[in-house]
Order: sequence, then C-alpha cells, then structure tokens
Amino acid sequence: MTGPRCFCQTNRVDLTVVLMMDVVTSPFPSVAIPDVDLWSFLFERADRPYPADKVLFTAADTERCLTYTQIRQRALTFGHSLRRKWDWQKGDVLVVFTTNSIDVPPVVWGTLAIGGVVCPVNPNYRAEELLHPLQDSEARALVTQRAQATVAFQAAKRAGLPRDRVIVLDELTEDDLDHGRVNGPHSAPIDRPAEDLAFLVYSSGTTGLPKAVMLSHRNMIANLLQTASVDNGVLAWNGGMHGEGDSTLALLPFFHIYGITYLLNHTVYLGLSTFVMPRFQFDPFCAAIQKHRITYAYVVPPIILELVSNPRITEYDLSSLRMMLSAAAPLAVELIQTLHQKLNINVRQAYGMSECAPCTHMQVIIECQTITLGRN
Repeated sequence: MTGPRCFCQTNRVDLTVVLMMDVVTSPFPSVAIPDVDLWSFLFERADRPYPADKVLFTAADTERCLTYTQIRQRALTFGHSLRRKWDWQKGDVLVVFTTNSIDVPPVVWGTLAIGGVVCPVNPNYRAEELLHPLQDSEARALVTQRAQATVAFQAAKRAGLPRDRVIVLDELTEDDLDHGRVNGPHSAPIDRPAEDLAFLVYSSGTTGLPKAVMLSHRNMIANLLQTASVDNGVLAWNGGMHGEGDSTLALLPFFHIYGITYLLNHTVYLGLSTFVMPRFQFDPFCAAIQKHRITYAYVVPPIILELVSNPRITEYDLSSLRMMLSAAAPLAVELIQTLHQKLNINVRQAYGMSECAPCTHMQVIIECQTITLGRN
C-alpha cells in the first residue's frame, strides 16, 4: 500500500478522493481492542461464553485436568506467592524453562496477573544457552521442572540468581502455593496495556545471540481478536454436531509464540478443551486424537509429513480431526493434497513472526485447500 500523495494547489486535485483510492480495507469485521491487560481480558471478562467448571487443560497421558476456575485460582495463588516471598513488582521478569505441562499455564497467567513479565525459553537449552536470557532479561526467578533442574541450577548460579529463586514445578508443595487461599475478583496492576510488557520471547534472528522480542498486553489481545474476526466461529466451546465442543492438542512448545498465543491464550478465550503433550511423537499424537476425539490441531509441516508417510497411520481412527492449522514454515501443496486424499483432513496455513504476536496472515476456511496465503 502506498502512502498519501501530496499535490500542489495548481493541480486542483481533490486530496480526499486520492486518499480514498489508497485505502485498503479488510473483508473482515473491524476489531475494537479493549484497553485492558491480558489477565483481565481472559479471566475477569463479563462475556465469558462458557461455564466456570469447564475443563480447559488435560494432560493427554494421565488425564489430570484443570477447569477454568482451578486455573484462575492457581494462577492468582502463584502470583500472590511471588509477591509474598520476593516482593514481586510490576515489570519483574520470570523465566519459564519447562516442557509442556498443564502446570505451566497458571504460572504464566499468575505472573501476568501481578504485573510481571513472562520470558519462556527452550527447555532443550544447555546451561550456557540458558545463561543468556537469564542475564539479558534481568530475570528475578526461574521456573523449571525436575527433568531440566540440573541445567537450571547451573545457569542460575552463573547468572548470580540465588538457588531459592529456582522453582521446580513438580516439587512444589501446598505450602509453597499458600494452600490455594487466593480467589475472588482481581485487578492486575497494569496502567498502560498498550505499553506494559507481557512477554519477552527470544527469537534467533539471523546473526549473533537470540534477541528478546517485547510483546505488550495489547499486542497479545489484538492478535487474539484479529484471529477471532477471521475465524468467525470456526471453533467453539460448545460446537460440533452434539454440542460437545471443539478440542485440540497442545504439543507445540509453550515457549514459542505460536504455542503461547494459540495453545494458551486462544484456547482459554474460546473455551476449547486442550489436551497437553510434552512434545510430538507419532503414536501418542495419533492415539490422543483417537481417544479424545480431537477436532482441530495446531501443527508444523514436519508433523503433516509424518502423518502422510508413516505406514502406522492406518492403525488409528483420526476421523474426528476435521482441520489442522500449519504455521512456522512453508507447507508444500503436495503435502496438503496428499493429506486430504489419504485422511480427508483439511489444512489451513498461517504466517507470522514473533514480533507480530505472531499471526499476520491466515487462510479462511474456504481457502484451506489452496496453495498459498495470498489472494488473486
């Protein structure tokens, strides 16, 4: 799109008409972005369409689950614990160094609820790799799991972070969480949602060390509402032929902006049933779809390649899966066609970047079998 053109008065051109010619409008409804923080947008909203006892996150292997109410209470309790123990202030950074788990979302939202900033990092990092985001973000604490604890303690020591500032999620006791006493209404101490940071997401870039992408509360909310405008009810907490609601798998990493926006925030905004897996593995992935009747999956191209090439695919019933959304890398049209022919599953493509929180382009449903994201 070109910018406004200026003309001297002797041209006698109606500038309004020229400007109108330069305006490119969206075919989708306009989005009004509320001036609130992400916590309030998701957990203090008056228009939440689903009940408070709706199960939102379930561990795909153990079936341990958390309802909306449980997530909200655990988040507030975790945030209160940060304040009580370490006088956590608005803008203080918590690094999250974990694999996917249903225990991670309350940590993320609890930090945001007290005005903190969440910095998720790759749980496969070695100590020297973890050291950079710890120092660069000036983290005040680090959340990890038992499997990553050795690396976490090594990096924390080198970063000058006291040992008691490393929180091992799967070793927390009820006393650590204040016995779950915190509940009720809550207002996050966010004065400027458009400016106050919510996430620091490290992006590799092209040269040098990873760079921290600064995403505000408004950035995150805007992308959620933009996606909802494009989708226009494609997914719903009470959708389906019998009102059982849409369900999805959370196997893409929570440390990546794709996972943060679509597997954490978007699913809670819509009230989807989300089954959490620590990583992609072919058989557990297919078994989870079959067992839990998953209707929608957020994936990357290598997963689709595995689905169309692995001969064990015939051992599973994936008929509940009506659509996938593929992003993070280009998806060859041959793969799209092969997946549809073999499994009768449609694929949407999306494009984005961490700096955009992340989605900038997404196919609508009627375009989900076309080759590219563009329009003729």
